[in-house]
Amino acid sequence: MLRKDKRLLTEMRKRSTRKQHLILVAFFLLTFFVVPEESRVYGVAKAYINNHELDLVEKDVLAVYIKPILESVSVGCEPLGQAGPFNVEIQTDHTDNLFGTKTGIWVRFESEGRYNLTINFQSNETWDYTIGVYTQNFDFYEDYYGKNVKTYGYFLELPQGTPSTRPPGNSTIIITVDIHGFSSSIFSIELPTPVNSVLLVTAAGFIVYFNVFLLLDTYFKNKKEMVSNRRWFLSGIVFIISALAIYQLYTFTTFTLSGGL
Repeated sequence: MLRKDKRLLTEMRKRSTRKQHLILVAFFLLTFFVVPEESRVYGVAKAYINNHELDLVEKDVLAVYIKPILESVSVGCEPLGQAGPFNVEIQTDHTDNLFGTKTGIWVRFESEGRYNLTINFQSNETWDYTIGVYTQNFDFYEDYYGKNVKTYGYFLELPQGTPSTRPPGNSTIIITVDIHGFSSSIFSIELPTPVNSVLLVTAAGFIVYFNVFLLLDTYFKNKKEMVSNRRWFLSGIVFIISALAIYQLYTFTTFTLSGGL
């Protein structure tokens, strides 16, 4: 009787063990078919590293735009060897008319050198990014990157060479930047945008017209009758003030109105 009971207990244990194994197999099969394929793939790789090597001109502004907006992002910029100063600005929620709402990172390199820019962040959804530069040295970038550079006013979108869309997770963007010096000639003049040029030409035209009228009026009056030295002195002051006003207008329309990120 005892032997029969032992055999019965042994058989029940074997059946229980088999049942547990079958339940485990069924659970894993169910998980494999129910969980989306993209979730399984993304769950394997925890970090994505994107490497870029760029050439820029000193004092130009490197811009990296990431969508969607990130709750937190860390940026490190390390000079490699001898390099000059640089400025880094981060806005996790930045909006403009060109790219909409995104996380923006801007770096301005003040002088020649080689730098290593590292951007670390985590995204809970798929994300994409754009790399570009704010500049007026269009010829330089066309020579380096060819005609594939996209131009939006003073912003140039640089080609990345690989798809920009990435899956969720921890990600790192590493950009090695070579900054080239730009030797500006005294004959090299930066011009404002076409719209700002109209404003500059209109305002400067009124100033020049007034000065020409004052000069001619004083000249012909001096031919008919002797013009006092005081009038010549006041006319000279007006000419100097007008020249300074035109210069201020040029600076305002070229750098202030056209500048900014």
